Amino acid sequence: MRIDKQQEGTHACLRLSGELTIYDAVDLHRALLDSLGACDSIDLDLGAVTALDAAGLQQLMLLRREASAAGKGMRVLEHSDATREVLALCRLDAEFRGPNTRNQPPGADRGRLA
Repeated sequence: MRIDKQQEGTHACLRLSGELTIYDAVDLHRALLDSLGACDSIDLDLGAVTALDAAGLQQLMLLRREASAAGKGMRVLEHSDATREVLALCRLDAEFRGPNTRNQPPGADRGRLA
């Protein structure tokens, strides 16, 4: 798991890549909540996530809940096949669809040039 953070004023953009799994859940938890605490709005780019399990999904749901409770904005800018598949399986895809997120089924971005 890797998290690249860009912050401009009170807005943060986090680009998550690699595996968001139980093996990194504690680090992911800290990074997401620390970032949320330091901003008023946060964007997530999940386009480079290669695996998402229940622990990783739990952290994304926690971030969404905490952002809402704090009155802060949170949106997802991009999904990978892995995130789309898990969110669709759990019927949470609508919950994590942001204004700029492409609405595509799993596998739709295969062959996309990086």
